[in-house]
Amino acid sequence: METYEKKEKHIKSVTSSFQFNEYRINNAEFRLNPEAEMDEYIDLDFNLDTDFYLNKEEDQAMVILRCVVFEDYIEKELPFYVNVEIVGNFFLNGDFTNEEVLNLCKVNATAVLFPYLRAYISNLTALAGVPCVILPTINIQKLLED
Repeated sequence: METYEKKEKHIKSVTSSFQFNEYRINNAEFRLNPEAEMDEYIDLDFNLDTDFYLNKEEDQAMVILRCVVFEDYIEKELPFYVNVEIVGNFFLNGDFTNEEVLNLCKVNATAVLFPYLRAYISNLTALAGVPCVILPTINIQKLLED
């Protein structure tokens, strides 16, 4: 028992005050371009966008991460278009400045949600019978700075 109690105290001491609660795929769109050829390798073209909403009274944040793959798919003769929006809910435990909350929502929440978005897009394209899109792992901090 003593070992368990020590581990529990240690876990509580390193637990973040910004807690991930749940996520949902809010929107997913796939469009096929029947005129395009299905090559094995396609240069990946995607962009990410993030928004967030705070409810300070309930210490909650809702973060929306959107990804569009091959936005100009018709013009560039690419085989398909994907647009996915994922929404994550987070709890804020503690006192944070506005700047800290902004950073947590933009950087940390995006970093938490991105692997779910990445997996969803990979599965969606694999099941659609087109070349599977595997988004690269990315440095969220650097991406948002750029």
